[in-house]
Amino acid sequence: MKFQLKIKHFPFITFLFSRELKLTDANRKAFALFNIDIKDEINKISDLEKCLKTEKLLLNEIYKGKNLIIKEGDSYNFNWNFSSKRFFEGYLFLYEKNYILMLYEITHTRETIEIFIESRNYLENIISNISTGVLAVDKELKITLMNKFQEKIFSKIGLEISFIDSVGICLEDILPDSLKRKIVGKMKKVLSTGKEIVIPELNIKKLILRILI
Repeated sequence: MKFQLKIKHFPFITFLFSRELKLTDANRKAFALFNIDIKDEINKISDLEKCLKTEKLLLNEIYKGKNLIIKEGDSYNFNWNFSSKRFFEGYLFLYEKNYILMLYEITHTRETIEIFIESRNYLENIISNISTGVLAVDKELKITLMNKFQEKIFSKIGLEISFIDSVGICLEDILPDSLKRKIVGKMKKVLSTGKEIVIPELNIKKLILRILI
């Protein structure tokens, strides 16, 4: 009973139920998610299948986990989409002959990731189609992004590296010494200070470049 009382204060949506899928406890977050009046109490909603009757996908995950969990200490993790708008990570495990189901909402995390991916794809699409060489590096000067025009510039100075294969390559390892001496130090300075540097004119193998770092 002491353990059941603690469930009511769990920060995640939590159900406690028996091997026969009889609901023995749940917290307020669980009742709220499924629009169950907490005044009904557990004894009026003792059947977990009845409680989750509209959520077949969640029930299927519970059945699957129940079949996989054999002994205490075993667990089953899954992802669940609620009403096509909210996303949860589920965690089912066995405790003192009962199952505990916890649901952790990741809707906002997932939305943030999707927005980031869409924004990055949009940016990369723009960058890949402009007639200016673009090269992005991390603090270790490893390439994280390069467009097709920069690939052409590299090709003209004798570096045959495709924009696809360039990711992860350290710029210091591939630049000719003449070019390395002129820009690597400046790039490191920009990375440490955050202040841009402009090289108005750089002549490399008869190719005149204007570089903004």
